[in-house]
Amino acid sequence: MNTQVFIRRLIAEFLGTAVIGAATIGVTTSQQSSVYVSLVTAGTWALMLLLFSGSLQVHLNPALTFFHISRSQLKARPGTLIVLAQIAGAVLGVWLGGFLGGHNWWQVSSHNISNGQLFSEALSTAVLIWLIGHLGATKRDTLIPVAVLGWLFVAGVFTSSGAVANPALTIGRMFTSDAGAEIGVQQGAFYLLAQMAGVCIALVGMMFVTKPENGKSKKKTKK
Repeated sequence: MNTQVFIRRLIAEFLGTAVIGAATIGVTTSQQSSVYVSLVTAGTWALMLLLFSGSLQVHLNPALTFFHISRSQLKARPGTLIVLAQIAGAVLGVWLGGFLGGHNWWQVSSHNISNGQLFSEALSTAVLIWLIGHLGATKRDTLIPVAVLGWLFVAGVFTSSGAVANPALTIGRMFTSDAGAEIGVQQGAFYLLAQMAGVCIALVGMMFVTKPENGKSKKKTKK
């Protein structure tokens, strides 16, 4: 990826994550049901993936970026810049979402983690990253936005954490207060650990459970 394309990708990562953050906070401040909130959040990420897909190959999620770095599909230095762009976009998007919802604030939340939220984040992140990684490995990239929409909507409804599954949004949502979508500093730290654990689970799953090369190796042994 040349410098010009990489700069465009950083801008896309920043803008896409900002829109997701704005949608997440904006829909929550309007006091909609959890099902509606999950649908808006999942749908926004899927739409941003469609908008910035193709040559830019955006992630809009540090967990996915770390996944690609771990699989040597992305070098650490550009990966770090991508993650920073995602975090900056999420923080700005959260502020924008609060502003759109009629709030003009930017405060650090003090919420504590609740029962089940740690496991919820690990599970939702693991399945999300595993789905994306598997579809990419099996050359079905066009299905990724649909998979993201489906899983985040489902997981957002049945998990106690609402399936944030995104370290950038986790950090961004630490800067909200009285919006219904705030994440406390302690809570967010646990979320980040759980999300990284989810990435590790997805990596193990890709290596030993849904490894695409398994089918090829079996065919070779039969010959």
